Amino acid sequence: MGSAGGSIACCLPPAAIRKIFQLSKDRIGQYRDRIDFIESASAPLPGADKERLCKLLPKTRLYTCYGSSEASSTCMLDYNRFRGMDNCVGKAVPNSRIIIVDDEHNEIRSSKNNVGLIACMGDGNMDGYVNDPALTTEVLKDGIVYMNDLGYMDDEGFVYIIGRKGDVINVGGLKVAPVEVESAVLAYDGIADCICIAIEDEITSNALKLLVVMEEGYELDYWDLASFLLKRLEPFKIPRAYEVVSRIERTYNGKLNWKFYRQ
Repeated sequence: MGSAGGSIACCLPPAAIRKIFQLSKDRIGQYRDRIDFIESASAPLPGADKERLCKLLPKTRLYTCYGSSEASSTCMLDYNRFRGMDNCVGKAVPNSRIIIVDDEHNEIRSSKNNVGLIACMGDGNMDGYVNDPALTTEVLKDGIVYMNDLGYMDDEGFVYIIGRKGDVINVGGLKVAPVEVESAVLAYDGIADCICIAIEDEITSNALKLLVVMEEGYELDYWDLASFLLKRLEPFKIPRAYEVVSRIERTYNGKLNWKFYRQ
């Protein structure tokens, strides 16, 4: 934070940004002439929250960073400058290089319809886990850190994250990234938080269920929400079941805890 009367800069995880909106609505916009930049990391920032910040802070540098403990920060995007790029985390930072690989770690030419695992080369990569060579070889090979994230890279070098490999839900052979559904849901008025999970289905093996936390004074209209989502997502990505809950389980660092719901 800057001194009183000076400029402000801060690093906030996406969960903290959402909490600011829940507790203070749009009052962060009062500081539009003082906030120099806001950086977020640790988890994807929902598209609705990006749009809201851009509207409230049109002159502020708004950064989303992508990386890991094993590879440090590898990509960065000022989404106030590059607007409308859903799921994009920017280009590789200096001294880093991103490649997309298949399950056998062979580099592929990726696209929105041909995603793969994200891998990183660069000076920020770890040397290995302390006293755990077996685990090291699962993640690090020939200086390349292999993430557990699915994504692709466009012709300009912008990297897009689809979701964690283990979190993608197979719905009748079609793969759905929960984060894409959740990002669309959070653009609907009155929803404070949500998570998309898998439930059993006799026909498609898995179906989507949406858990939502409503803002005070709002009630959920299931049919209206489904109609809203159909304008933003393919039909197979529309949740089959809906439930209003009092809270969404998150990890210690604010990430959605999909593992809790799988248990």
